[in-house]
Amino acid sequence: FAVVKELLSLLLVQILCPLRKHLPKIHHPGDFDLAV
Repeated sequence: FAVVKELLSLLLVQILCPLRKHLPKIHHPGDFDLAV
């Protein structure tokens, strides 16, 4: 379901955004930029 995918993507963004702030060294080219 598309709704489930959207919810999962939102959860991933909320989890990955703080991680990226704590670990600026780790940067993947295929990172989620949905928060922008």
